[in-house]
Amino acid sequence: MRILKFAGLALLIGAGALQITRLVQRYPEDRVRVELRLGRYESAALRLATVERPEDDLAQLVNRVSTSLKVNYDTRHEAGQACLEQARRALVAADGEATYAWLELASATGDRTAGRAAAAMRGLALDEDSSAEPETPPGTWRDEIEAILNR
Repeated sequence: MRILKFAGLALLIGAGALQITRLVQRYPEDRVRVELRLGRYESAALRLATVERPEDDLAQLVNRVSTSLKVNYDTRHEAGQACLEQARRALVAADGEATYAWLELASATGDRTAGRAAAAMRGLALDEDSSAEPETPPGTWRDEIEAILNR
């Protein structure tokens, strides 16, 4: 019994150490995500520069906002509205990838409408041709997303 007790304790300590290591490794990227959620895009770009190997999606989002928008916003709401406006522009241009990225950024700031639209786009599983399925006529996904945004 005593051996099982020590083996269990060793397993617990090992698992705890592994979890702490993972948390510490993810901390820099998590800080970048926090800055994006708060609409502090300049700070997000600065923090991303300190990350050794950032996730591609995170780097693309930071690059998108740092090249297209005012650097920092006073409130999350202002940042969300700016991202939502960019999403609408991308929607008009039929750029599915950009529309989705801007909706995700707006959703991260707390915009529920953008969150619903982004979820709908995930559900449609858009490919790079900006159509949900090969037989789906162009514009169908845009109509659906636009209807969600205009509710």
